[in-house]
Order: sequence, then C-alpha cells, then structure tokens
Amino acid sequence: MRITLPFISASILLSFGPLLLVRGCPNQCSRNGECNTDSICECFAGFTGGDCSIRTCPEGVAFSDVSIADDTAHQSAVCSNRGTCLNGECLCTEGFTGIACERTTCNNHCNFNGRCVSMNFLAENTRDHESQQYTYNQWDGDKIYGCICDEGYDGYDCSLRTCPRGDDPLTTTNSDQEVQLLRCIADNSSGGKMILYFDGKPSSSIPVDASTTVLKHSLETISVIEEVGVSYSEGSMLCRNDGVHNIASITFTSNMGPLPPLVVETYDMESSSVEAGSLSLSTPFTGPNSDLYADGDKFGILTGDSAVTIESFDIHMAAVIETVQIWIRHGNYPDYPNTNTMTKVFDDVVVGQGQGNATPLPAFDPPIELAANTILGIYALVDNYQGNDMYHSDGLLNPFDVFQTDSYISITEGISQWSPHNSFQVSSTRWNGVVHYSVDGAVPTPTSVEIAASNDYGVLTDHNGVTHTHIKGTKENDECSNRGLCQQDSGTCSCFDLYAGSDGYGNEGERGDCGHALETISSCPGDCSGVGVCDPSTFRCTCQEGYTGADCSLRTCPSDLSWFGYPSSNDVAHDVEVECSNMGICSRTIGQCQCKVGYVGAACQFMGFIGGESANQCSGHGSCLSMREFGLENIDTDGLPSPFSYGSDPNDSATWDADRIFGCLCDEGFEGYDCSLKQCEVGVDINTDDDSVHTCSNHGICDYNTGKCACFAGWVGTDCGNRRGHD
Repeated sequence: MRITLPFISASILLSFGPLLLVRGCPNQCSRNGECNTDSICECFAGFTGGDCSIRTCPEGVAFSDVSIADDTAHQSAVCSNRGTCLNGECLCTEGFTGIACERTTCNNHCNFNGRCVSMNFLAENTRDHESQQYTYNQWDGDKIYGCICDEGYDGYDCSLRTCPRGDDPLTTTNSDQEVQLLRCIADNSSGGKMILYFDGKPSSSIPVDASTTVLKHSLETISVIEEVGVSYSEGSMLCRNDGVHNIASITFTSNMGPLPPLVVETYDMESSSVEAGSLSLSTPFTGPNSDLYADGDKFGILTGDSAVTIESFDIHMAAVIETVQIWIRHGNYPDYPNTNTMTKVFDDVVVGQGQGNATPLPAFDPPIELAANTILGIYALVDNYQGNDMYHSDGLLNPFDVFQTDSYISITEGISQWSPHNSFQVSSTRWNGVVHYSVDGAVPTPTSVEIAASNDYGVLTDHNGVTHTHIKGTKENDECSNRGLCQQDSGTCSCFDLYAGSDGYGNEGERGDCGHALETISSCPGDCSGVGVCDPSTFRCTCQEGYTGADCSLRTCPSDLSWFGYPSSNDVAHDVEVECSNMGICSRTIGQCQCKVGYVGAACQFMGFIGGESANQCSGHGSCLSMREFGLENIDTDGLPSPFSYGSDPNDSATWDADRIFGCLCDEGFEGYDCSLKQCEVGVDINTDDDSVHTCSNHGICDYNTGKCACFAGWVGTDCGNRRGHD
C-alpha cells in the first residue's frame, strides 16, 4: 500500500528552523543531549563529550588530591581518585571498591570469619575495650573499611585463630580473681531493666528485680565471659527501693588478669520511694570521694583522694528560731567545742526561718581548705547549750543509721527527729548537696546504678556503713599461659614439655591453655632461645627487642598507627600503634609484615604508592606525593603557585593522613589517578564567543591511549579546532 505524505510548504519548514539545527550538532548529540543555537551539544546528566557519546562515571570523596585551603582536602573526584572511568563505570584499583571506588575492601571478605564495616559503622554499632562509645564523622568515616572478627578469630582480615589464654602457673604471688561491685537504687516493681557491657559487648536484658541466678545467666550471655559468680549483700533482688542498699558482688572466675569495668545502660527504671522515718538526698552529691556524716548537733566531712574547698553551709531548722555558733576542728570528729582545739567561725547566727526555709550562713572568708584524706569536724552550738540541740527535740528521738551515695560522696550516719525539714546543706567548689530528715511522708530517691571496678572508684558503702571494696584481678591473662605457643592456623596451644591444659587455677583441666605444670619446673622454656633472659624465680623469659613468645622463639614486626580501629574519643582515631598498622600479617619467622595490597612500608603504614616500585609509580608519568606534599602543589586561578599546609597541627584529628596517604601528581600531558592517560590537545570552540578551551575543541573525541583527537565530520586539526576547508 502506498502512503501519500502531505505537502509541507517552505514557510512551514522555516518555522521549525531551530529544530532543524539538530543537523548542525555531531551525531545528533548521540540522543543523549540537546543541540543549542551554537550547534553545541548540551549533554544530559550522565553523559559528556562533544557529541554526548561518553558516559560519565560517579564521583566520591577523593582519597588523595590537592588541598584547596589549609588543612582542607578530599574533595569530590571521579572514581574517588582510585579508579579509571570506562563507559560510565569505574574500574577500581585493587583494594578499592564501590560504584565510585569510594571505599577500601576487606581482604577476602574477612575470610568469612567476620564482618567488613566502615569506621563510622564501627563507632556507631560497637564499643571499645572499656565499653565506651564514641562517634566518628571524619572524611574517612565511610571510606576506610576493616574487619570485625567473629569470636575465636583475629588479624586484620580474620585469617588467624586465637588461642586459649590463662594464668601463668609459676607466678603464684599474683592470684586474685577480679571482683566488681554493683549497686542499684530503683523501684523493683517498675518493670525497668538494664544491660551490662563488658569488653564492649552487651549482656542480655537484666530486670531490676533480678535474682543472683538471673544476673549470673545474663552476664554469661556476653560472648567473652565464660563464668561468673554472683552474690548479694541484702535480699534476693538486684535493685532496692526501701532504703536498704544491696551490693552485688560479681566474681570473674574464668576471665584472668585485670579486667575492664562493667558499664551499664538503664531502660525504663523508675525512682524509688523512701518510707517515712528514713533519710535521703534531695540533691545528689558530686565530688572527690568524700564522706559527710551527721549526728544531731555535730557532723564531719571526711575527704577522700582529693582536696576539698568549703565555701559555706546552709542550715534548715524547725519552726523555732534559734541562734547558732559554728565551731570547726581539723583532723578530728568533735565532741564539744573546746577553745584549745577548735575554732569558732560564726557566732550567734540566727537560723530557723520556718519549715523548709534554708538559712544561709555567711560565706567562709577565706574558704576552708581541706587536704586529701583528712576530716573537718563541725559543731553547731544552739543557744550556748551543749547537747543535741541542732534540731528541735521534744524527746521523741529515733536514732538509726542512714546512707546515701553516688560515685564520689557518702552520708553514713545520722539521727531522725520530728521535723520534716531539718537538714544541712553543704556547698563548695567541688561538691554540693542537701541531707533531709523526714518522718511524716515519703521522699523520692533518684534511680542510680553504680559500679565499683577500678582503683579510681572501687568502693561502695552500704546503709549500715559497711564498706565493700572491689578486687582488681592480678592473675596473668597470657596466650597459652605463657607456657606454650599458639598455633594460629588451628587456634590450639602447643604446650612446652612438662605443661598441659589447666582449670584456670593451676590444676589439671580442659582449658587447653598450658596452665598446668606436670612437675616441678627448674628452667625457662628453650633457654629463651638464646635471645632472652630467664627469671630464676618464675622461669619466665624476658625477650630481647624484636623477639616474642614464651620461649622468645618468635619475631615481632614493626608497628605504626592503625588504619582501622575504634575511636579513642569523638572523631579521633588512627592514633594507636599496632603491629603492621592493622593492615598486614606478621610473619613470625622473619619479623616482616605481609601487607594488604595497596599498603606499603615496613609496618604497612602507607597507602597509595600507585604502581608499586618507584620506577613504575604513577605509570612513570608523575610524582607520588603524600597529602602533606599535595597541599604545596596548589595552583591558583591565574596559574600561579599558591601552596597550602596540610597536617601542620599534629592535634588536628581530621588530617591524620597527612604523611600516610599518597597519590599521583601527573606530569604535563598526562592525567588519571595513576597518570596512565594521555591528554589530547585543547582548543577554543569557534562556534561560540567563549574563549575557554575544551578537549579537542568540543569537535572531537579524545583517545586517551594515544593522546590524539578523533575529529567529528567537518572538523580538522590536531585539536579539531578548524572547519574543513577553512584551515
């Protein structure tokens, strides 16, 4: 069938003039762009080139580039400056991956024995050895990846097995198991819960009314805890709300050595309600581990490990207005004012402005300075009468012991009486608080969970004034108990002669830790391989530098700042030295690091020596520079040198890479992350009034293998800058 087309007049064709100009653009912009009135293709997103035939590649934060200001670098770059763009896809150099080569790889997918995660993920989803959590939002937060190994595996790529650890059976002077203490004050009927972290790993949920059995089971769900013993000082529930303080003792029976502290997170815990007739704090104390204890008309302040500066007191009295003298004595608890041993600091101060109204004493001038581990006795003499007149008494005295504490200060003694508003308020530059006597109503007590597990804070005092002290573990936690060598391919200890697996206490057992001596030992293993000194009392080897192992038969490898590891504080990382910088495996036979591809240096401490050996670096067409050196290569808009500093402040955690990450600065005529691409000539596009230059003058395609322009039809010249017949 023949189709007859309608006649189109010339005037109609002319009305479509701009559309017909498509014929003036090369290859009709490859249907990937629009032709403008200057016959120049304006490419759609994702395409480039004079005819829009070339796909662009994604960009990412550059691993290495020239600084744009002092300590400012890592701008967006095609393939993150770690790959070559080909047909819209980044061909990443080995060791980098992602659509824009924007992150590092994990060697062999962590050998399927761990998870490959970013620095940012590591910070957000795990904790450090002390169970602290920090954030990490530096430029490399989502770029540097590493392995979180499964339990029982180790190494930067989780290729090594860990071996049992235990106590050296010959060092009998260090024999304490770690005991940590916990006290919880909360309503044990509230349904609240807590989670305890140990070595950065969480327990299962622990209810506030947990029994010793439940607490023990929850702690043993932590993957790195084998077994613990749990006991309570008071009752059968973990948290108390009746003024009685239960101290939970947690003994680590299978984890040896000094251990990191337990760290708590609480959920939905509610304040407890202290019954009438007891004593509480309305404002928690904070300060340097001090004690405040009151007894009628006298009380004392006992400092702990730090000095205290006392500025003033406030006194709450009953409705009766009294006049008070304040006497103090350094170094002893007062019985009665004595002019030979005590000092009167205030005379005839009027107090007692009604129930609940505090009467501030004048400020001490100068403030009272208390040294560490000393006592200041304070006596309030009411109306010049000796006796228990600090409170207004009608003979209905009800003595009892009271207690309240937080991380720093304890109230350990007091007397109740009829007024609901008797209190002492103590203020200083270091701590402050109010002690309230209450007999006619319940007083809310804030929830709190305290853990005593370190030398800085290792004591909890209960409601009876009894002190409970944590015990820091002193046993070794040595690989193979320092009496064998770890076989890292199997995770088993190869015990030296006369040693076998123990029960953790030096007896025969199934731990596989070489911690049991089969008979009396009289020498060091292997005579320390001739590169160590034998201790005749413990028969432990002290190896020469460069050697390690229980018998000094293994070599150490160089250490440098870690490429991948948990932040030491918010946004601070790469500041801890580890063997092979955590990007290589140490060969124990020769003491050399076998680095991950892309990392070089004796300790694998450098990234980005592109091309390997110096002769091949940057394809032989550029210089391999550190980020610090890159900063000096900046060129301003006029083409003049305009150097910037990068990494000049060693405390700037954002420029940690100044001397560690390297990249290529290409010679003239070359480009690409590795300087492997030859540049083509550039020229001005004569179709425009713009005097800026373009590759192949916008009228050809550059062949980056040869560095020559393939001109579009109608254009000639090495830069395709001339129309055919007009050259």
